[in-house]
Amino acid sequence: MNIKFILAVIFIVISSNALSNYKGSNQNGNKGFWHTSKIDRIQLGRFNTPIGIDINDRNLIISDHQNDRIQSMNIDSGKINWVSYNKKGDVFDWKEPYYIKVDHKRKLIFISNRTRNNIGVLNFNGEKLYSIGNNFLKYPHELDIDNRGNIFIADSLNYRIVKYKDDKGKNFETINFSKLWGYPKTVSVDIDWSIAIGFSNLKSTYILLLNKKKSNPQDNENIKKYHDLAKSSKAIYSTKKYLKNIETN
Repeated sequence: MNIKFILAVIFIVISSNALSNYKGSNQNGNKGFWHTSKIDRIQLGRFNTPIGIDINDRNLIISDHQNDRIQSMNIDSGKINWVSYNKKGDVFDWKEPYYIKVDHKRKLIFISNRTRNNIGVLNFNGEKLYSIGNNFLKYPHELDIDNRGNIFIADSLNYRIVKYKDDKGKNFETINFSKLWGYPKTVSVDIDWSIAIGFSNLKSTYILLLNKKKSNPQDNENIKKYHDLAKSSKAIYSTKKYLKNIETN
């Protein structure tokens, strides 16, 4: 067989493999986006660990986690509308962006920027506007928004839920938990303002449901028993619990 042909095939295979795994950098040295090269057109629509996703009209907003960027993809055509990536002079930079929540009323997109310990905020054109939670959040995980516009964040390494009452992060409350409960990783708010919080540690995963409604005496007794149980890490590790009707502020 012609040696040139063999070498050409080997080159194509190696190049294809490198391209599929290549994260690259733009001209400013920021990983995850190819701004001017031919690779740019090839890499759009490809993802490295896409974790967070939400919908805005007919577009999927996707956190391209390991590529440190956010992509907006049209559901019908599969084409990329815009990409939010890192470039010099940005108001903040992405590092392992995670969960996404689209705020249709305010026309904003909130993304937990996990390794930067903040929440990045985009407009519907994918432009970086500002970040919230700087020097306050620690490894923020999932987030949700209730019908009053409050933003709830699972502030995992601070063992709490942070509730921002405005989109600039100036007015907030916290719900704090013992480290024995594990890391709060997920948070979801229902239409009646019930809050479901998912905790995880090395040996178990469980859900806590907080509700605005008044607790009845039996609920209070069950809650007391569970809080007594929570004092023992061994009991927490071996127990899976679902609690309802806990009165919150």
